[in-house]
Amino acid sequence: NAVDCYLYVGDGKFHPLALVYAQKDKKEMKEIVCNDPIQKKMSLVTANDIKNILRKYKGSLMKFLTSKNIGVIITIKPGQEQFRPALALERRFPNKKFYYFIDNVVSFDQLENFNFIDLWVNTACPRVGFDDQEKFAKGVINLNDALMAEDALSKESL
Repeated sequence: NAVDCYLYVGDGKFHPLALVYAQKDKKEMKEIVCNDPIQKKMSLVTANDIKNILRKYKGSLMKFLTSKNIGVIITIKPGQEQFRPALALERRFPNKKFYYFIDNVVSFDQLENFNFIDLWVNTACPRVGFDDQEKFAKGVINLNDALMAEDALSKESL
């Protein structure tokens, strides 16, 4: 079952980055060799490609624990709707105030209009919380990580 590296055939970095991220808790991460048939290019995706994202994510987790006003992003898209699970945040963190933003599409630029929000919790596609860190001026974390923020911060990989 030993693997030297992974081969990804396709365009873009979405899936290769997801594969690297999925290995974040492993001692030795395997490289992803990307063969893009559209651009006719080969590239390599490694742990270094996600270090900055992981650093920002860790900062967002720490900010979540100290923030008072939390915006919770909920989509109504089938398969992504997580309103009921998001309500667990109120039970888990009774000292925080949660504001729920429900829409079909997450408009990152519109979130800046809510300047009273200290940090965002994403309940939609989990890749939003990871891939789109730079689109959230105040930071964003995913619902599952918010519910277990202390445990997530204790992991050496973050």
